[in-house]
Amino acid sequence: MSWQNYALKRYLKQNMKKRMITAPSIEALRLFLSRASETFMPATQSVKVSAVKNRAFNAEWLEPSAKTPIHILYLHGGSFFLASAKIYRNIPAALADSLSARVLNLGYPLAPEASYPEIIDSVRAAYDYLLDEGASPDKLVLVGNEAGACLLFNLLKRLKEAGECLPAAMVALSPLTDLSLGSGSITANASSDSFLSPELIQSGIKHLLDGSSIKETDISPVTFDLRDFPPTFIQASLEEILADDAKRITKELENAGVQAELDLWKDTPHTWQLAISNDDKGLPEASEAIEKIVKFIESTINA
Repeated sequence: MSWQNYALKRYLKQNMKKRMITAPSIEALRLFLSRASETFMPATQSVKVSAVKNRAFNAEWLEPSAKTPIHILYLHGGSFFLASAKIYRNIPAALADSLSARVLNLGYPLAPEASYPEIIDSVRAAYDYLLDEGASPDKLVLVGNEAGACLLFNLLKRLKEAGECLPAAMVALSPLTDLSLGSGSITANASSDSFLSPELIQSGIKHLLDGSSIKETDISPVTFDLRDFPPTFIQASLEEILADDAKRITKELENAGVQAELDLWKDTPHTWQLAISNDDKGLPEASEAIEKIVKFIESTINA
């Protein structure tokens, strides 16, 4: 474990995890998370950032100076009710830089201001926008963290049921795939996870469903018919509460005949990939993780 990783885990556990559980309101929690993110997630990638004006969603383009035909739709985490595209920008910016790809960094509407299925409707609108902007499905990759990965699996389900062409690949980082929170690591790793807590995720799910049941919404990816889904790369930490969600969706994808690769890490915090940087403040583990994602995307797109 690098010293940067050790320091980050200590900071998260001592300064963020408890405060996120005990925050007096959603607004206070969002403000705290936004301010804290500026402390340990410096963005260093040299990509152009420009706002997208669309009535159906908020987003930004992340564009390198040289571009390939690759497009990426990126969805941030935050348990459906926290964070923002800006907070998570480091990961899509690193992918844009490494792949010379245009990345649409989506700021989907958050719960409880929005709920199911409105949030997924916004994701679908962003996907259609990408196609209208010239993205070709065979060069298009979906990338999402935690709740964002869950929403992207739901997007794939919609596209498949509509008989539409699916994108070339999917990357799921610490994916939330069972909204009933039935995975063993939800409780088994509650102490070892230096950032996420079962209570935080449960709050987000409650806000997302807004009185509906998980069974009614059919929103948990582990229950989907995953046949014909695109090749998928899953990356997670063994110490986080979503470790088993990552393992379970990998198994379900493989059982459905889908090419699935699971990349599990030891001693890294939830969404450690955010701490990528070109200086000594970043995590070496974050750079290595992004390199693995890039390698998967390149091999899949060029297959």
